[in-house]
Amino acid sequence: MSQRKTSIMFKKIKTLLLISGIVDILQVLPLLLALFSSEMKTFFMEDAVKGSSQNPVASEVFSTFIFVFAFLGLAYIACVFIARSFNNIEVLQKSALLLAILHLAWTLPDFVSVVLNKPHAPLPVMIISLIPVVALFYGWKKGEL
Repeated sequence: MSQRKTSIMFKKIKTLLLISGIVDILQVLPLLLALFSSEMKTFFMEDAVKGSSQNPVASEVFSTFIFVFAFLGLAYIACVFIARSFNNIEVLQKSALLLAILHLAWTLPDFVSVVLNKPHAPLPVMIISLIPVVALFYGWKKGEL
């Protein structure tokens, strides 16, 4: 592969990683806000299960859920931006594959919930959550936009 083509592939994969990181930040932001805003936490709880915010045990479980998933989201974001620093095309592509698999695992439960007619994220949020998955799988396979 020519040096020029490799250089272009580097830039394109790094752009895909940047897009993924930005979408990840947007997805994790509500969880981070819910950590510090009782109103936001109550909104999420009531949206998922009506009346759950009145139950102290449910509130504690939900707080733990938000806490864990907020930190998982921050870990995804860190991994995406760290992967942008790699300077080997094969390493970048393999990183994109691993990150795509993790993002798919993060996204898939909502789609399974739709099929099972269970509570899920709003459809626009679900569609946006597919952007990193598609971008990262594409970056892994094609190494370019």
